[in-house]
Amino acid sequence: MTVTTWRGANAAFNDPTQWSAGAIPIAGDVAVIASGTVNASYMKFSGAVVDLNAGGMLNLIGFTTLDPTSTITVDNEGAGSATSLSLNYQGVLDNKGAIALRGGSTVLQAQGKVSIYNEGTLALLGDTSVLAVGSGMLQNSGVIDLAAQSSRIQSNITDIKNSGLIRVANPSDTPQVAVIDGLLLSFLAKGNISVSANTRLELTSYTSDQNLMFTGGAGANSVLQFDTFSGLNNLVSGFVSGDSIDLVGVGVSAATPHYQSTGSASGRLVIGLSAYQAFQFSGVYSPNDFSFQFRTSASGQSVLHITTSVLNSTTGTTSSAGPAPLYRFFDQQTGTHFLSAAVAERDMVLTTQSGRYTEETNGFGTALAADPGAVLVDRFFDTRNGTHFFTSSSGEAASLQNPGSPIYRPDLVFEAGGSFYEHSSAQPGDVTVYRFFDTRQGTHFYTGNRTEFSAITNPALSTYRADLVYEASGNFYAPAGSFT
Repeated sequence: MTVTTWRGANAAFNDPTQWSAGAIPIAGDVAVIASGTVNASYMKFSGAVVDLNAGGMLNLIGFTTLDPTSTITVDNEGAGSATSLSLNYQGVLDNKGAIALRGGSTVLQAQGKVSIYNEGTLALLGDTSVLAVGSGMLQNSGVIDLAAQSSRIQSNITDIKNSGLIRVANPSDTPQVAVIDGLLLSFLAKGNISVSANTRLELTSYTSDQNLMFTGGAGANSVLQFDTFSGLNNLVSGFVSGDSIDLVGVGVSAATPHYQSTGSASGRLVIGLSAYQAFQFSGVYSPNDFSFQFRTSASGQSVLHITTSVLNSTTGTTSSAGPAPLYRFFDQQTGTHFLSAAVAERDMVLTTQSGRYTEETNGFGTALAADPGAVLVDRFFDTRNGTHFFTSSSGEAASLQNPGSPIYRPDLVFEAGGSFYEHSSAQPGDVTVYRFFDTRQGTHFYTGNRTEFSAITNPALSTYRADLVYEASGNFYAPAGSFT
């Protein structure tokens, strides 16, 4: 791997004289752009790692593609002005890899009639990160992560075709708001939008037929705010105590909110008279489980504030019902494991990727955010190996994303919506979750089974794995259980 730095001119990406290594970056190289403007025309990035730092600009011209092994990171930590990745008028960006906006103020600016096709991961992770779409199209069949303290997808007279997943998460537990807005903006296709703990997602557009998933669990304080309520008809899942749905502009006289059961684990939350003024609910609820309050916003608008007393939407219980499940899959392609705390994500994997992932019984669940010693376990996608990495250390998570850190990993893309809570110290009923580094594959293995841990680490046993190095600092503690 060669690290090559742009010399700071306003020139073409394919000009070898502008790179410190004296050659155009190739697959496996790390291309660092810290100053100047780099114009990349009709590029096909394959195995590329591009770091766009404070003071640099990358202008993608014409049809641009990123394959699954490529990453572009826009990092503006400590800079006074925004660092931007720019797409030119009537261009096309086809991303099958990973694009991340992190650190400070960062912008992915699509100027004019630009079409963005995201089949990989597009992550807004900085203090303030903006994905600004002009009059073209944003089509997402992959994952868009909104995890900045202030994230915004902003569009001008265009549609978002979302058949993938848009995740909103808050890795820092600081006040965070994500906004999806635009003039005449509406959602097409049927996709998923998820919100995790301590996040507020404001939707100013029509989101009919999008699946809205609350993934933080009880006490997570997740908020979905709708600035229009005439185009709802969404399927809502995971809505539990501590979460809320705020509908702006709903007057007392215009709404007759109530819940109607339509099955043993389904129902309709009716807001108004129109069929598109109701939410479809997945889960076990009764009419008495919902609270409706009319409030007045700071701008003087009426707001309908909706909450529930249900702690577990799968069982419908309103009292503590033990740990929430953590689902485990075996990846047949990589030989590693994938963990998810979201029912909707588990169902999506079973439906769309059953040929690759096999669900296994997992011996531990997740903790509640309000538990003593609760700690957030962050999930990263390894773009090189196609696997996942988990850490309960906020310091390790920050260092992995910091270009100045000795353990910086630009190939690891933070998946904020995949995070879940566990314990930093053992609580009654917990098991230890052990972490190993696989020296052959460069991946990690996790187990909450003490017998399996002993089988791997005891040299006297035939099951001993010398290639698996135990990383005790990566351990965490989780409520014992049996989950599928």
